[in-house]
Amino acid sequence: MDKKRKRSRIDRFAGDVEIRSAGFGAEKARCVNLSLNGILVSYEGKLKVGDVCEVSFLLGRPEPVEAIIIEGKVVRQSSEGIGIEFLAMEQDSFVHLQRLVELHSSDPDRITQELTTPAFN
Repeated sequence: MDKKRKRSRIDRFAGDVEIRSAGFGAEKARCVNLSLNGILVSYEGKLKVGDVCEVSFLLGRPEPVEAIIIEGKVVRQSSEGIGIEFLAMEQDSFVHLQRLVELHSSDPDRITQELTTPAFN
């Protein structure tokens, strides 16, 4: 894990997400990697570094039965896509996010262990 990162990232979840912003409405993106603190998405929309947005994952197939909805901020933009730092979410969304990350992690126990240390300075 990168020394600056406080949470493990997973790249085995290649799901679609919806990114919604006040300025551009809803746009589709594809998850490149995901952690409990943020997400990197393949994205060709109009958001730029500093923009606040809402990230939504629809869970369940074929009909979505749950949604993870997270407020975020674009903190990085590169040829890979945009990096969004998670700012706030409801408790239910956090529980679903944690489970999603654990399910797609090669070391689910590490994800649980990481919750015992502060994610932010």
